[in-house]
Amino acid sequence: MWIHDLRQAFRGLRKTPSFTGVAVLTLALGIGATTALFSFLSGLLLDPFPFPGSGSLVMVDKNNPRFDFEGMWPSAAEWESWRTSPHTTAFSGFRVPGYNLVDGEAVKRVATAEVRPGYLEVVGRRLVEGRGFAAEEFEPGGVETPVLLAHDFFESFYDGDPGVVGRSVRLDDRPAVIVGVLEPGPTTPLQDASLVTPYVLDAAALEDRSTAEYLIGVARVADGADIGALRADLASRQVQMEQAQPSGMDGWVPRVQTLSERVVGDTRQTLLVLFGAVLVVLLIACANITSLLLARAHRRRSEIATRAALGASRARLVRQLLLESLALATLGGVLGVGVAFGLVRGLLRLAPGSLPRLESVTVDGPVLIFSLVLVVTTSVLFGLFPALGASRTAVRSVRASTDSRAGTRLREALVVGQVALAVILLVGAGLLMQSLAGLLQVEPGFATERVSWASITVPQYRLPDAARQNDLVSD
Repeated sequence: MWIHDLRQAFRGLRKTPSFTGVAVLTLALGIGATTALFSFLSGLLLDPFPFPGSGSLVMVDKNNPRFDFEGMWPSAAEWESWRTSPHTTAFSGFRVPGYNLVDGEAVKRVATAEVRPGYLEVVGRRLVEGRGFAAEEFEPGGVETPVLLAHDFFESFYDGDPGVVGRSVRLDDRPAVIVGVLEPGPTTPLQDASLVTPYVLDAAALEDRSTAEYLIGVARVADGADIGALRADLASRQVQMEQAQPSGMDGWVPRVQTLSERVVGDTRQTLLVLFGAVLVVLLIACANITSLLLARAHRRRSEIATRAALGASRARLVRQLLLESLALATLGGVLGVGVAFGLVRGLLRLAPGSLPRLESVTVDGPVLIFSLVLVVTTSVLFGLFPALGASRTAVRSVRASTDSRAGTRLREALVVGQVALAVILLVGAGLLMQSLAGLLQVEPGFATERVSWASITVPQYRLPDAARQNDLVSD
């Protein structure tokens, strides 16, 4: 019986191609836009980070409210004090400078993660070839710098040849040796790097809190520990350190952030606002389809009354009409998924490179499940009231020439609701455009016409003094 009613629903839609085309296109745009935005929401906010137990990973740096400094690098001494907190099971740090990798005649500029002891254990990265770092390789005086290759770099630059383990190379002018290859996956939570090397610090640096070492702390919170307790503990340690070594730049506060807070940042609020706006557009689409269905039900009152007279119960009539709504939503959903694929590809091309985790944005299984839920939900949203109204009219045998007062009130309410939602969207879009126009008109304080910007990295090992570096740039 259900299959029969579903076939009947599709036959009825084929008989009204204009209505079906408008309704399906309206739903496709609404469902497609909502699915596309959800794919960004899922990839950037909901998908877990590609690190084992990423929920317990936190990033640690410091703020200074006195000087309005946020996200500053801790000194090695501060990092050394923080890493003994009982609220963490492991604490390490890293930075990502760039070096020239020289292997025979091949030279390549690569991002290199310089890490402190225990880093691989903190982020949960294992090796597929070779060995890790020994404790003595974090001490000054080593002859060759040990190097771990990121798996993607190992595959692309060395063609996946395991024979590279043990090969001598150079990082700028430093002798180095490849000791291992990491498993597939990112090397750091913030910026991917092609190489991983030890970050060597001498005893003086570990005791001097006045010099920043551009370290970013990364820790794994202990089971059952609270991030708030970790923040309080690190703040207490910071106060004790400043009291022991006072300076003119005291007042630093350790900042502890989850991976999501650190990586996604303000993008979360922007995405949620955009997703809310798209949901409003989908509600407007549902209201439009509801109005169309009410008008269609008004024209079909004789047919529905005849079905009731032949013995169809009100439940059977409601089911038939809801199945028609589900058929509409299914057609709109199938077309909407195609629209979502196109929108996601277009938005990824337009998205700024600074937007995090773009590689995770795709129309995958969870997104398609969300689209399926949208299809069912929207079919109920725009189909339930017309189905109930039409079945009630048929059962009560209202004359075909008379429109029900309840149906009129419902259509009027839908029109008012659509206008209200559209006004909200227009006002929000106007405010956004006004803010953007204001930002574009801000004077930077210098002439920007015919001005270009470029950067150059000078190998410090080759040109250690500033005078020779300046001479190179000026030449």
